[in-house]
Amino acid sequence: MGAQWSRCETVLEDVRRLHAASAPDLDDVERVLTDGYACVLRSEGERRRLRAQLEERTAAIGGKPGRGEIVEITVIVQGIARADSEIEEFRLALGRLAARAQTLRKVS
Repeated sequence: MGAQWSRCETVLEDVRRLHAASAPDLDDVERVLTDGYACVLRSEGERRRLRAQLEERTAAIGGKPGRGEIVEITVIVQGIARADSEIEEFRLALGRLAARAQTLRKVS
């Protein structure tokens, strides 16, 4: 996941750069929007996978969970929180850039 998130961080930087640009190229904006939406889908897929894993692990725990099980569940929950944060960050940035793209389309 590290290399994929690194790529998505670059995309997020591009989203912010294009939103702040005085006269961004519409083709660049649309390409970056597409890349950004792909990153959101990746994060949503990761969150879905982690939630399923959490359900499996918690269902498998009998009475009192051991330290290893608690650590494992904590790591999964932290991964879900990270994915939630990534999704929210992207949605906000992409929403602003999409509005900018709409303005650019009207001018073109």
